[in-house]
Amino acid sequence: MKALERTSAAAGDPAALTGFGAELASEAEPGALPRHQNSPRRVPWGLFAEQLSVTPFLVPRAQNRRTWLYRIRPSTEQGDFKPVPHPGVSAWGSHVAPNLLGWKPRPLPLERTDFIDGLMTVAVGGSAADQSGMAIHSFVTSAPMTRKAICSADGDSVLLADEGELSVRTELGRFLIAPGDLLLIPRGVRFQVDPAGGSSRRGWWIEAFGPGFELPNRGVVGANSLAESRHFVAARAEYEDDEGEWTIVQKYGGNLYAAEATHSPFDVVAWHGSAVPFVYDLARFCPVGAISFDHPDPSIFTVLTAPTGVPGRNAVDLAAFPARWDAAMRTFRRPYYHRQAATEWNAILSGPTSNRVFSRGGSFLTPPMTPHGITADALERELAGKDEEKPRFIGEGSTWFQLESHFLVSVTDAWKEAPFRDPDFASLARGAKVRFSRHPRDRSAVETLPGKP
Repeated sequence: MKALERTSAAAGDPAALTGFGAELASEAEPGALPRHQNSPRRVPWGLFAEQLSVTPFLVPRAQNRRTWLYRIRPSTEQGDFKPVPHPGVSAWGSHVAPNLLGWKPRPLPLERTDFIDGLMTVAVGGSAADQSGMAIHSFVTSAPMTRKAICSADGDSVLLADEGELSVRTELGRFLIAPGDLLLIPRGVRFQVDPAGGSSRRGWWIEAFGPGFELPNRGVVGANSLAESRHFVAARAEYEDDEGEWTIVQKYGGNLYAAEATHSPFDVVAWHGSAVPFVYDLARFCPVGAISFDHPDPSIFTVLTAPTGVPGRNAVDLAAFPARWDAAMRTFRRPYYHRQAATEWNAILSGPTSNRVFSRGGSFLTPPMTPHGITADALERELAGKDEEKPRFIGEGSTWFQLESHFLVSVTDAWKEAPFRDPDFASLARGAKVRFSRHPRDRSAVETLPGKP
């Protein structure tokens, strides 16, 4: 999918394949897709029918996701998987402690590095083996994945870039993603990530074990706003008829395994189903918020959620904070001081860049029940504001994403000891000036309802 095609589709091209959870179909050659059944005795064009089941067969129809692939050669034309030692990839985290941790942007590679070489597991919550939990990985890349493909057998994947564009080829089509795009790849779908334009790139790979990602329920919000299913855009089928040595890398149980294949895995000529990769432009997220006083929890910014079966206790909720109006009256509009039941992970996808945590590429972890809040400087600026009752536009030019998980998330040794970690991050939320007085002179500190004296 070329950049122009992607832009046209994201802008609402009526011919685009859209709709999260929808049954979609595409064929790169006319007549390659069987019209009346999934597995005919003889598939058109001499293709092989192969089903990819992302969920167990007996889950309810609404949650059952599968796709039929019609390919030149079956995926069985490969050798056995063998373990691939990787210094950066881990099935488990090793550091669990209730301390705030922050990292400056990870440096881009100076040497030739492909997506697999540049992987580093950040943290893990739950267990891939138990099919319940999540994992966060960082990646850097400066070179294409030559005759390699990778997939996760552990769960659904989300790819997010924060430095430059990425060309991502999947078995079901090709995407071009940039900072601000979210690419969802279903469990088991093989893909290839290359730096578009040849320069170094950086981003995040999020995995959700178990049932995988879905759109959150809107509840009292009603039928509209938040993420619309029609804004999730699939690619059209394209194929590569290539014989020769290929390496298929599979993430399984948190570790990497590799098998040698006799052909390109990207030889799918046609497909139909509901287990489909989608790209979503985070700028299309329609936020809701307070228009009177106070402000709701950050859960209102949830784009995707991965449930565990227990209502509200999700493996991971992926939220994004787009540019928006802030209009709450008589309200401390900055994020309030807070302790929460979930583990929170924040990272900055776009905006100003510098060697700081709160810049593009920076990230930080907030464990459950650990207090956190804004910096002392930001507190003073907020309290000194003269136009606090006027609506203001916030977040322009920057995009953050946040992961929330009910699991205790453990950080890997490699990420905790990374040279770009900020050892003083926790101190940023300290140093608030005490203003307590038994006889306050500032009568505006007395609580009143908006619109009342």
